[in-house]
This record gives sequence, C-alpha cells and structure tokens, in this order.
Amino acid sequence: MFGYLYARILLLLLQEKVAWGRPLQPILLVRSWILSEKLNVLMLDLDPQCSLTACCSLTDVEGTIVDVLAAPSKMSVAQTIRPLNEKLSILPSNPELASVELSLSAKISREAVIKRMLAMMTGYDVCVMDCAPSTGLLVLNALTAANGVILPVVPEAINLYALRSFLDVLDEILVTVNPNLHTIGTVVNFDNARSIHHQQALTEINRADIPILGMVGRTIRIAEAVAAHELITVYEVSNDRRVEYKTVAKKVIEWLEKHN
Repeated sequence: MFGYLYARILLLLLQEKVAWGRPLQPILLVRSWILSEKLNVLMLDLDPQCSLTACCSLTDVEGTIVDVLAAPSKMSVAQTIRPLNEKLSILPSNPELASVELSLSAKISREAVIKRMLAMMTGYDVCVMDCAPSTGLLVLNALTAANGVILPVVPEAINLYALRSFLDVLDEILVTVNPNLHTIGTVVNFDNARSIHHQQALTEINRADIPILGMVGRTIRIAEAVAAHELITVYEVSNDRRVEYKTVAKKVIEWLEKHN
C-alpha cells in the first residue's frame, strides 16, 4: 500500500522521558491503524531501555535487534521478528543495545546500518521505530531510514527547548543524509487546558509551524495499564485517552495516504 524500500517507514521519536507515554504511544497508534486500515505493521524497538519490548510482554527473548546488529551473518532480521497478532509484529530489543550502538561508529556508512537492514524485509506496509530521547547513532540511523517523524512533547519550557534543538538536527539530516525526511507533526502529552503555562507553550509550538496531530491528556490509568502490560483501550475502554489516540492515528494515516 505504502511504498519505500519495502514499506512506508515511519519513525516515532519520543522526545521526552514520560514513563506512561513511551511504551504505550506507538502501540496505541499502531493498533488504531490496523483496525481502521488493515495495515501490516512492524514495530522496531531502538531504545536501549526496551520500553516497547517490555510493554509487549516480551522479556528475556532469544534473538533481538542486538543480535542482528552485532552479528548479522549469524542472526537475520527475519529470525528475530516476533508476531503479536495477524497484522502486528515487533523486532524486540534488550539493554545490550546501548553497547552495540557504540560499535556502530566503526562501520562503513554507519548512519545507514538500519536502512540497509530494513531493505531486506518484505511484507509490511508500515515500520514504526521507537527511539530514545537522544541524538546518538541509533537515532541517526532511524532518521536516515525514515520517511516521517512524529515528535511527542510535553508543553513545558524545558521540553520546548529540547524540541527546538532536535528540529535543528532534523534540518541537518535533510541536507546531508535524508532529503526525503518529513516532520509529520507533534503529539502534545499531558495536555492541561486550564494551565496558562501549557497554553503559552502551545502558542510557541504553533509559531514553529509544526502540525499538532493531537492532544493527549493526563490520567493515572495509563500508568496503571503500562504496569499491567495492557493497552489503555483494553484496561479501561471508556477512558478519554482512547479517543485522543484514535484522532492522532487518523491524522497520521491521512499523511501516509497523501505521501503514498
């Protein structure tokens, strides 16, 4: 359906360390795509904290992206992919990814290692890459491979500073290794319409000319859902966050269709 290499590659880059938001956001968005568009989706955990892998209830798995990057001749990508259901699969990670990241610096075309790895895969419409809030080699690899970037942010001063810094990195990526990279938009987390500080921050985001894909409010139920290894859509079906994530997913699907 969406064609670039083997798939429409979508990078989900989480810019702030928010415990409930990190592992849950990519899964909620992906599940919404699958339900509405019948997409075949591969999730790729590029975070050494392995939040996405843990949220999928995968622990102590044999064969992860660490093995593929460390010894590609011994472990292929296909051997490490774990199906979660008929339409959704994950390439899991483990904490040793932090050490493997250091070894990437010695590789030829080190910024394109992930892109070359994904080029060997077939059968997926979308690949979602979940990255740590950093600008290390793994994130550089993800940005080199990606067609689009989603930038979740908390509307607070310190987070806006990090967002501005990262936008500078994106500008450099565009003129060096990936001129086809697009900024899909930002997802505003912990939205509080009653907070003057939050509203001022939203004004700054709008001035930066970054599309706001949606606003996701705060709720303790999401933290509880993560602890229970469940989606908020299952843990509490009536939760308002469920509708908010569907709104974001709809806008991302519209972007995918437009850039097909």
